[in-house]
Amino acid sequence: MVRKFRNVGDMDRLPVLETDPHRLVARVAELYELSRALCPGLFTGVHKFRDMEESNRFRLEWMRARVRRNQRRSG
Repeated sequence: MVRKFRNVGDMDRLPVLETDPHRLVARVAELYELSRALCPGLFTGVHKFRDMEESNRFRLEWMRARVRRNQRRSG
């Protein structure tokens, strides 16, 4: 659905974001856990490669594994 407005004043207000730094960190952690639950294996950490070829091989295998995992889920 697309909504058009004549000016910004007609738009709905967005909810206020967290301003307490301790609560903000907790919210980021909650969202990170949600993303891991929704799409497991997406964030696998940091990898260091010897060269571009090794990086490309890793990326290709990672993509193939994700495709296989998604195909198994979709039946």
